[in-house]
Amino acid sequence: MVSGLLSLQLWDQTTSANNQFYFGLPAGSVHLIIRCPNLVYIDKAIATCNCLLRVDLSACSRLKRLPDMPFSLCTSLVDVMLPPDLRELGEMSFNGCDSLKTLNLPDKLERLENRTFTKCTSLTDVVFTGGDCTTIGHHCFNQCSALRRIILPVRLTAIGGKAFVECTSLEEVVFNKNLTKIGEYAFTATSLKMVTLPDKLTDLENGVFSHNSSLEVIVFNDSLTSIDRVASVLHRAQESAAPR
Repeated sequence: MVSGLLSLQLWDQTTSANNQFYFGLPAGSVHLIIRCPNLVYIDKAIATCNCLLRVDLSACSRLKRLPDMPFSLCTSLVDVMLPPDLRELGEMSFNGCDSLKTLNLPDKLERLENRTFTKCTSLTDVVFTGGDCTTIGHHCFNQCSALRRIILPVRLTAIGGKAFVECTSLEEVVFNKNLTKIGEYAFTATSLKMVTLPDKLTDLENGVFSHNSSLEVIVFNDSLTSIDRVASVLHRAQESAAPR
């Protein structure tokens, strides 16, 4: 347990950031504030820095993409403010950040890569503040066991395989009207009770809702033409074990 919070602030001309400023500090002791409009890159060496409690990137107006694994396994991280013009979160950006509880995704975000929030086991709320995100990658929210509800952004067209697998508390998903594809086992082993699929959905891969013992109703749309595809979605829906 730490007695105080250390605030580290990077200013003005900084164009990249790494872990040299806080290496070796106690767990949960650092509030990192980066007020650098010229920042364009964050080193993945920040990953595994369990001293980070909060990160504020809201002033980094030129930062368009978080690279792969920048905050992976930052296990004390509870709060993140992302840049307003961020377009993409790289693979495993917040993988294993098991203290992260809520996250507001920026208006202009277009893509979540694979395993972005895998094993964020305390994550209860994810808010897409804008509707521009078109893709949620494979395993994106895999094992986010505290997540209860999610409203998908309006322009989303594809959900990757196992994107929400083992989100065991997930009871409600509000699907958007433009969704056309849901990957295999995307919602395996959740607590969903009822699902209404959007009208434009045409590609539903194997076992999308398998291993959901609470699922009672799935409302299909007229766009699905293959009975085999529908059967694969319901396959073993009442079993408890989940593929990983």
